[in-house]
Amino acid sequence: MRERFKKIGISLLAAALLAPAFAHVPKSSAAADPSVTLQQSFEDGDLGGWGKLPWGPNGVAVVSSANASEGSKSLQFKDRESTTDDKGNVTASTPSLDLTGKMLPGHTYDLSLKVRLGSGKAEYHVASKVDSPLLSNQYPWLIGNKSVSSTEWTTFALSGYEIPDQTKEVRIWIEPASGDKADLFIDEVLVKDVTPSSADEPDSSTLDQTGVQSDFENGLQGWVARNGSETVAIASEDNHSPNGSKSLKVTAPGQYDAALLDVLGKMHKNSQYQLSAWVKMAPGQAPTVLRISVQNGEGSYANVSQNATVTDSAWVQLTGKYTQTSTPSLLKAYIETADQNGEPRTFYLDDFKLEYVGKVSGPTSIQTNIPSIKDVYQNDFLIGNAGSARDFEGLPFELLKKHYNVITAENAMKPDATQPTKGNFTWADNFVDKAIASGLKVHGHVLVWHAQTPDWMNTKKDAQDKTVPLSREEALDNMRTHIRTVMEHYGNRVISWDVVNEAMNDNPSNPTDWKAALRTAPWKTAIGDDYVEQAFLAAREVLDAHPDWNIKLYYNDYNDDNQNKATAIYSMVKELNENYAKTHSGKLLIDGIGMQAHYNAGTKVDNVRSSLEKFISLGVEISVSELDITGGSNGALTEKEANAQAYLYAQLFALYHEHAAHIARVTFWGLSDETSWRKDQSPLAFDKNLQAKPAYYGVIDPAKFMSEHPPASTTANQANAKFATPVIDGKIDSAWKQAAELPINRYQTAWTGASGWAKALWDDQFLYVLVQVNDHELDKTSPNPWEQDSVEVFVDQNNGKTAAYEEDDGQYRVRYDNATSFNPASIADGFVSATQVSGTNYTIEMKIPLKSIKPADGTKVGFDVQINDAKNGARQSVAAWNDTTGQGYQDPSVFGVLTLTGTAPFAWAKGAIEAMTARGIHLGTSDKAFEPNAAMNKSEFLSLLVRALELHGTNDATEMFSDVKASASYYDAVKTAKQLGIIQGTSNDLFLPDSPITRQEMMVLVARAAKAAGKTLPSNGSLDTFEDAASVAEYARDSVASLVKAGIVQGANGKLAPNGVLTGAEAVVILQRLWSK
Repeated sequence: MRERFKKIGISLLAAALLAPAFAHVPKSSAAADPSVTLQQSFEDGDLGGWGKLPWGPNGVAVVSSANASEGSKSLQFKDRESTTDDKGNVTASTPSLDLTGKMLPGHTYDLSLKVRLGSGKAEYHVASKVDSPLLSNQYPWLIGNKSVSSTEWTTFALSGYEIPDQTKEVRIWIEPASGDKADLFIDEVLVKDVTPSSADEPDSSTLDQTGVQSDFENGLQGWVARNGSETVAIASEDNHSPNGSKSLKVTAPGQYDAALLDVLGKMHKNSQYQLSAWVKMAPGQAPTVLRISVQNGEGSYANVSQNATVTDSAWVQLTGKYTQTSTPSLLKAYIETADQNGEPRTFYLDDFKLEYVGKVSGPTSIQTNIPSIKDVYQNDFLIGNAGSARDFEGLPFELLKKHYNVITAENAMKPDATQPTKGNFTWADNFVDKAIASGLKVHGHVLVWHAQTPDWMNTKKDAQDKTVPLSREEALDNMRTHIRTVMEHYGNRVISWDVVNEAMNDNPSNPTDWKAALRTAPWKTAIGDDYVEQAFLAAREVLDAHPDWNIKLYYNDYNDDNQNKATAIYSMVKELNENYAKTHSGKLLIDGIGMQAHYNAGTKVDNVRSSLEKFISLGVEISVSELDITGGSNGALTEKEANAQAYLYAQLFALYHEHAAHIARVTFWGLSDETSWRKDQSPLAFDKNLQAKPAYYGVIDPAKFMSEHPPASTTANQANAKFATPVIDGKIDSAWKQAAELPINRYQTAWTGASGWAKALWDDQFLYVLVQVNDHELDKTSPNPWEQDSVEVFVDQNNGKTAAYEEDDGQYRVRYDNATSFNPASIADGFVSATQVSGTNYTIEMKIPLKSIKPADGTKVGFDVQINDAKNGARQSVAAWNDTTGQGYQDPSVFGVLTLTGTAPFAWAKGAIEAMTARGIHLGTSDKAFEPNAAMNKSEFLSLLVRALELHGTNDATEMFSDVKASASYYDAVKTAKQLGIIQGTSNDLFLPDSPITRQEMMVLVARAAKAAGKTLPSNGSLDTFEDAASVAEYARDSVASLVKAGIVQGANGKLAPNGVLTGAEAVVILQRLWSK
C-alpha cells in the first residue's frame, strides 16, 4: 500500500492497516453457559489469539507454567521492547486480543481477566479499539489504572459495556501507565454477553432531551471536583455570561484533574449532543491546554472538544459533538487539564451547555435497483473487494454479493495473522469458506511482505539484545516453510496469490537496476537481493506438486503510476521470468503483476496507461488489486471533489475496458468510505451509508459520466526569472528587488493553511529561489520530512515535461530551521540554503546548481514551489505555485514554467569576477550582495581593495578618521589603508565612507596600493589618446598615466571618464588586472 499519502495519527492508521480480521478462540471447558462468549485459561497450551499489539513495539506471547491463577498455566508476554518519542514519552509493547466477531454491535458484555507481573510493581489499564463511526473516541480505556505486582494477581473487571452499532472491530490490550517492560502474565479471561431483552429498552418518547445549562449565577449547579484533589468554588472576580456576575473557579493540581458534572439521564443511546463551555485562565496563570471530555461507564473516556490553549487574557469557547452509543449506567461530563503542567493551574469556567442534536442511525438498506458492477464488466474481468468476516453479515454482505464476485482478505491471510509465532498457524478458513459458499472467488493476500510479518521470521536478538538479521539459510527456511504450509492449507480454494508485496522503493533513481531499487526490507537484509526470486520459486514448487490447481502467482506493489518504479518492477519481472524460462521450457515464474492503484484525484491516467501497457508487454496478466481514489478530507466530499473523483474512476475503467483482454481482476480496497483504511478522504464508490456516490456512476458508465461532467481546464503557471546573484543568508537583499512575486496559493488540500510567495533569479551556474511563508504554528514533530513545516522547490532543468524523474529533475525540501532533504539524494551536491524565522513566519533562500543545462536568456525551466503546513505531527495543508495534483514528487509534467531572462550585463567583467571569486575573495559586503552595475562608495571599494591585494597593516598606532567608527565593518580595511599610506582623508580629518567614489579617486588609491603591495608601475605614461584627458585632475594624472601604461586602465570608447562613479564590475576588473601583474 502506498506510503506517501498524507499521514494521519499513528494509532489510527496502524490499527486500520494492521489489525487481523478475527482472532482464533481456544476451546472452552465452560461452554455450557450460553452467555459465555469467551473463556481462556490457557491450560490447552493455545495462545487464544493473544499477541503483541500490531502497531506497537515488539513482544512475544507464549503459554507459560511459571505462574497461574488457577490450574498450571497462564499467558506470558515477554521480551518487551519500547520506543521513545522526541518528547521523551516511552511506549512499551503490550499484549492484545482481537475480539471482533466475539463482542458484537448492539450487545452488552461483562469482561474480566487477571494480570500479574514477572517482577516489580506498576500501574496498568485495559485499553481498547472500538471502531464505530458513532464514537468520537475509538480508543477508549475500558478499565482504568490498577496497581499490578509480581506478588499477587490483580483482577480487571468491566460490567455492562455495550458495543456501539456499526462497530467493525473490537480489540483490547493491557497497557502500562508508564513505560514498564516487566514480563506480564494473563489468566482467567472471561467475556459474557449480558445484553438485556428488548423489553428493557426505554421508550424513546419519554427520554429527557432538554439538555443542561450552567451559568453559576445560583451556585455550583451540581459541579464537583472530579478526582477529589481539585478545588471548585463560585467566583465573582470574572464572568462570561451576559448580564452575569459569577463563574466557576477551578484549581487543578495535575493532568486530567477537572470540574465534573453528572449528566446521567441527560444523554441517551443513539443520540448526538453538542457540548460547549467558556474558559479562561485566572490572572497570572500560564497558558494551559483545556478540553471537554465525557466518561461513559467505568474506564471509558472520550475527548469531546479539541485541545485549546487558554490564557488569562481572553475567554475561549470549547465545543464539540458527542454521540452516546450505548445505554449508560454512568455518565459524566468534565472540563480537564490535558497536559502534565508540573504545578496546579487555576481557571474560570462559565456558560456550560449540553444540547440535543438528534438521533443517529446507520444505513437501513442498499440500492437494489442500480446496475451491478460485476454484471457491467462480466465480459471483461472479475470485480473484487477487500474485507473481513464482518462483511459476511447484514447490509455489507448484501452490497458485497450484489456488486462483486471475488474477495481479498484485507488482513486475515497476512503473515502476522497466519503464523504469529513459529509453527503456530491461525487459519482464515471461516473467511474463505464463507466467501466460496456465497459465490465469491478468493484471492490470497499475502505470503511475503516487509510489513505485518512477525519478527521471528527474519530477525533475532543477539547477545547484546539488539535485533539482527537471521542467517540466509534460516530466513530462507522460514520463508519457504510459511509459503508451502499456507498454500497447501488453502489449496485450490484461492484463484491467485500475492507472493511478494511491495518490494520496490518509491521513485528509484536508476530503475533499470532493479536490485538496487529494492527497498531495504528485513527479508532482503537476511536473504539477499534474490529473496523475491526465492519466494516465487518456493510458491512455484508448491504448484508444480499440484498440477491440477489453477492458481496464478502475483507480484503486487503501489505507486504503480510512477514511471521509475514501474520500470524497476518491469525490469525485475522481465529478468526473473526470462531466467526461469531458460530452464523450464518457456514457463513463467511470475504469472501476474498487481497494480495496487491507491490513487488521488490528481493522478494522471496517461501515467497509469504507460505502466499498464509496459507490464502487459511482459506477457503476464494484470490485476488492479487495491483500487481507491482519495477525494476530500475529514470524511467529507464537496460536489466538485466528488465529481473529480468520479471522473478519474471513469477514466480508469475506460482504460481497463480497453485492455480487458489482459486484465484478470479489478479489486476495490473496501466496501464503503466508512470501512476504508483512508476513510477521512472518502475514497470508494459507496459512501458511509453504503449508498452509491458519483464515483459509482463513473465506474458503470465511463463515457456517459465523462461527457456529462467535463473537467475544468487549468493552465500551467508561467513566470520569468531575472539575471542576478543574491547572497544566500536568509535575508532579503537588494538583488531580490527586481524579481516578481509568485503567489503560492493553489491548494492541494481542502484545508487552506500556510501561504506565501516566491521569487526566482538566475546566473550562469545557479537558480536562486526565495520563499516567504506566513504560518500560524511551526511543527516538525512528524518523522516524515514532508509532514513538517517546510518548503519544496521542484526543478525540471530541461523542461522535458516527462512523466517520471530523469537526471535533470529534482525535489529540494528545506524545513523552516534549514534541515534539508532531497529527491533524489544525489542532487544535494552543491545545494545551499539559509532560513530565518520571525515568530511563526519564515523566509527560505535556496541556491540550486544548474548542472544539466547551460542557462541563457530565454531558457525555459520546469519549476514549482510548494509550502507544507504541519500541525500536531501531520501535514494539514499543501499550497503550490502551480501543481494541484500532489504528484510533483514523481511527475515533472505537473510543474509550471520559469523563463530565464536577461544576460550577465557585464560579460567583459565575467572573467575577472570568476577569477577573484575562485581565490575566495568576497566581492560584496557583510550586509550587501555584490552588484556589478551598482555604484560603489569609498568604504566598499577600500574593503575590496585590501581583500583583493591581500594587504596587511603595520603595528603602528593609527589615529582613525573621526567618521569611521570602531564597530564599522570596514574599520580594519580603513586602518590598514591608512597605515600603508593609501588613503589620507579630507582636510577635516574625514574619510566620508558612504560617499560614492569616482574613477580617478579609485585610480589614485590603486596606484598607491600597488606600491604597498610591492608591485612596480611604469612611469612617464601618456593620456594623449583619450579625448577627455583634460578632465583628469592634476593630483591624479601621474597615477592614471601609470595605470594606463601598465594596461590596468584601458578606458572605454576612447574615454577615461575620470569623474564617473565607479561600478562594482569596473572595480573588480581593475583590481584583478593589478593582482595578475
